[in-house]
Amino acid sequence: MGERQKVQQRARFIDEAWCRALRRAAEPITRKELAARVGFSVAKLQEYLAGHRKPSMDDMVRLADALNYPKLRLLTMAGYLEGIANLLSYMDQLEDQDR
Repeated sequence: MGERQKVQQRARFIDEAWCRALRRAAEPITRKELAARVGFSVAKLQEYLAGHRKPSMDDMVRLADALNYPKLRLLTMAGYLEGIANLLSYMDQLEDQDR
C-alpha cells in the first residue's frame, strides 16, 4: 500500500460533510482554545478535525455548542439523526421561499 493510500485510510472521514463543517467553523479559533472550550485534549480534537476519528454523538454536541454551530444539522450530517435530513432540507426550502 502506498503512503498516500495509508494517509487516506487513516483520515477516512476527511471528506465527510460533518468533518468539513467542523473544520470551517473552527478556522478562526486556535486548536488549543477550542480544545479548552470543549474539554478535549488538543490531540483528540485534532483527530476529529483531521478526519481520523468520528466524534461520538455527545462529543459532536459539545463541538457544536463550542463553535455555535446548529447541533441538529451537525448530528444529521454525521448520520446520527437519520430521517432528520429530509426535514431540514424541507425547512431550508421554506426559508428560501420566505426570503
